[in-house]
Amino acid sequence: SFLFQGEKTVKKEPLARVESTMARDSTNSSSSDEKKRSAKASTRTMDSDTYYHGEDEEFEEYERLLANEDVEIHEMVREWAQGSSMHGVAVISDDLNMKLWFRMLWLVLLLISTTIMVVQLTQLIKEYKNYEVLTDTQTIVPSSLDFPEITVCNANIFSKAL
Repeated sequence: SFLFQGEKTVKKEPLARVESTMARDSTNSSSSDEKKRSAKASTRTMDSDTYYHGEDEEFEEYERLLANEDVEIHEMVREWAQGSSMHGVAVISDDLNMKLWFRMLWLVLLLISTTIMVVQLTQLIKEYKNYEVLTDTQTIVPSSLDFPEITVCNANIFSKAL
């Protein structure tokens, strides 16, 4: 399977293959710095393809959950909610560190704010769809015209006063 990052296609490699490649490379290298560099280099590029080698632990956790068919949906939703950056969702899903009353308070606040947002959006969309355009055309004829003011300018560049 493939991941898309911008214009670059990244091929995901199974984690077991990556770990075996890292172990093989680390036994051949002498120093710890060389081990780290060679492990990263060998797992990042192979045959001019870029492989995902599992630096992102959250991605591995989601991948593990998706691969396990016995995992229930609520467990996947809880994992998503705990990593979410949406205000309140992570607090509501954190049953280990937050008390029940605090989580319920956040749930009520989240529901109230979501309801207010939906009401305001529907009002805004209804107002936009009304799209009233008022056009009023009138012809006004003045009773008399004022004589225009005329100013005569001297075209002479040099002044006689000098």
